[in-house]
Amino acid sequence: MGSLRVNVTTTGSPLDPDGYRVAFVEGDTLPSAPVGISDTVVYDSVQPGIFRVRLDSIAPSCSVVRISYPFVNVATTSIEIRAGLNTDVDFYVQCGVLPPGRIAFVLSPDAVSPDVYLMNTDGTDLIRVTLHGGAAPAWSADGHGLAFFCQDGAVGGLCRSNEDGSGLGRLTADSGVAPVWSRDGSRIAYECASSAGTAIDICVVGSDGSGRINLTSGVGFNTSPSWSPDGSRLVFARAIDTVIAGNPRPWDTIQLIDADGNNLHQLTPDSLAFDPERSPTSDFIAFVKEAGIDRVRSDGTEHTPLDIPSRGSDLRPAWSPDGTRIAFDRLVRKNSNVRDLWVMDADGGNLNQVTQFGAERPVWSSDGAHLTYTEYQGTNVYSVGVDGSDLTVLKAVAFPGFAGQPAWQP
Repeated sequence: MGSLRVNVTTTGSPLDPDGYRVAFVEGDTLPSAPVGISDTVVYDSVQPGIFRVRLDSIAPSCSVVRISYPFVNVATTSIEIRAGLNTDVDFYVQCGVLPPGRIAFVLSPDAVSPDVYLMNTDGTDLIRVTLHGGAAPAWSADGHGLAFFCQDGAVGGLCRSNEDGSGLGRLTADSGVAPVWSRDGSRIAYECASSAGTAIDICVVGSDGSGRINLTSGVGFNTSPSWSPDGSRLVFARAIDTVIAGNPRPWDTIQLIDADGNNLHQLTPDSLAFDPERSPTSDFIAFVKEAGIDRVRSDGTEHTPLDIPSRGSDLRPAWSPDGTRIAFDRLVRKNSNVRDLWVMDADGGNLNQVTQFGAERPVWSSDGAHLTYTEYQGTNVYSVGVDGSDLTVLKAVAFPGFAGQPAWQP
C-alpha cells in the first residue's frame, strides 16, 4: 500500500472562507474530502495505481494557478501511487479581484472571419463589436472610445465605437492598422498605405474622422507609432532596404516627428531598432535594439541598453501605466520557438520572468498589477499577475479558431 497527501496553499485577497474540496475523477476509488484554504488531506493505505485528483468548490475570485505534480496550470492532475511510498500533490490557489472594466480582443471561431469583441476582465459578458471583420483594437486614454481596423466587404478602414461596443462608425476609407490614441483623445495615429502603395506611412486622423494627414511620405516602411504624453510628437520605427558593402540588409531606425508632420529626425544609429513605445510619464522611449531592450530620451541622449539576453531575443516593450516598469516578450533560447513574458524596472533592474508556458504581446491592466496577453502560437487570451500569480484563461478557442490582440480598458 501507499499513501497520498494533498496540500493546499492559498494566497491573495479576499480569501475563500469556506475552503475547498479534494475530489477524484469518476471511477477512482478514493473519497472526496473537505480541505481548508491552507491545509492538508492525507489518504493512507491506498492501493497502488493512477488517480486523477482535482480541487473543487473554488470561489469565483480564486483559481488554481499551479499544481506541483506535475507543474501545470489546471485544476486536475493525474498522480501515481506506488507501494511503500508517500506521494505529495500541491495545489496553489490565488485569490483576488481583477480590475474593473473590459478587455477588447480579436476572436475568430473558425480562423476565417476575425472580429473585434469585448468581454469583462474575468472573461464574462462577451459582446461582438464588428460584423464583417476587425482587428487591432486600441482604447482611448479615458477608456470611453475604442479604435480598430474594420472590414465591410471589399472596403476596409479605421473605425471606432463606444466603450460598450455601440456607436460603430468608420473614420477612414484606407487601411488602418495599429491605431493609437493621443492622450487627450482628439487624434488617432495609425499605419496607412502610402499613396503609391509601395510603402507604409504613419497617418493621423481626428477621433471624429476629420483632418486626416500623412506624417510620412512614402519612404520606407513606417510602423509602431507612439504618442508623446503631451500629444505634440510621435515616435515610430522606419525600415528601409539598403545595400551595405555590396550586401542587401534592412536599415531599421527609431524616428521622431511632430504631430503635424514637421521636424522629422532620426534618434538611433542605422541598425536593427524597432518596436518603440513612449513612456506615459517621462521623456524616455523604450525600443528593441537588435536582440535586447534599449531606452533613449526624445532628444537622442541617454541611450542605454536595459536588457541584453545572452541567448534569445526580446520584442514588444510595453510601459506600465505609471511608467516605472516595462513588460516584454522574450524568446529564451535561440533554438526554441517559445516566447514568454518578462517584466523589469524602467532602468533595467529587477528583471523577472512572469509566464512559463508560452506568451506574447503583453498589455498592462489599468492598475499595473496584471498583464493580459496572447498565448504564444496558440488560440487563447490570458491574464496574469505581474509576479506570475493569478494565471487565468479569459477566452479559450478550439483550433483552428483563435483569440488574440487583447487591449485592457484604462
